[in-house]
Amino acid sequence: MRLFDAHFHIDRGAEGYNLQPEGRNWIFNRIDQYKEWTDKVPASDSQTLIFDFQKQQDWVVAEAASGRIQGLKIHSRLLGIREHNYPDLFDAYSRVAHLKLPTVIDAFYIGHEMDIQPNLQRIAEMVSLFPDNTFIIAHSGGIRVMDYFLHLKNCPNVVFELSLSLSYLKHASVFADFGVLLRFGDRNRIIFGTDFPYVDAHDQLLCFLQLADTVKMPETDREKILYANAWDLYVNPK
Repeated sequence: MRLFDAHFHIDRGAEGYNLQPEGRNWIFNRIDQYKEWTDKVPASDSQTLIFDFQKQQDWVVAEAASGRIQGLKIHSRLLGIREHNYPDLFDAYSRVAHLKLPTVIDAFYIGHEMDIQPNLQRIAEMVSLFPDNTFIIAHSGGIRVMDYFLHLKNCPNVVFELSLSLSYLKHASVFADFGVLLRFGDRNRIIFGTDFPYVDAHDQLLCFLQLADTVKMPETDREKILYANAWDLYVNPK
């Protein structure tokens, strides 16, 4: 079984990472962390960098244009993106849109700061404004997975990424909704990730395999979700 971990963090080091994937997408939520680690990322892996459009926009745009990164990340809670900030985000993104870098959008709902939670309406607007760009919905919406699936499933430039949610929410009622995503979603537009170290990487895989068994997913589709779809996005883009 081949694996590509589409959502990996080095925040606490790699000790305890208990999978052996053929590649990983390193996601850097801080620019200082990216600068520290970028030269240590294996050639088989890819790098996704936070799109800090408010404080370091020019630097990130230049780094994206250099070809040293393979993806961008938008994280409303970390960047403090509120409703009135989205027009500025869209304007800034227009500077890098032509690079066609896969763009990860955090969609996990947690914490008490409600005004900086992910904004599905604005995410849908961004997806429509930039139809030639691929947007990866990190964590597939978390506790709102059905909202994200039903509102975005017909957008051909949206990919649902499973990281964190399966393991983190495996004891919640919403876990069954991820089975709906796997049963009825386009399996060419679903990718596996762990979000290590925030959940146990192997447990995340076991949760996926449990759902895949429940929906009787064939091996060819498991291969797409666990490896091929993300590999083609980050490492071998067409």
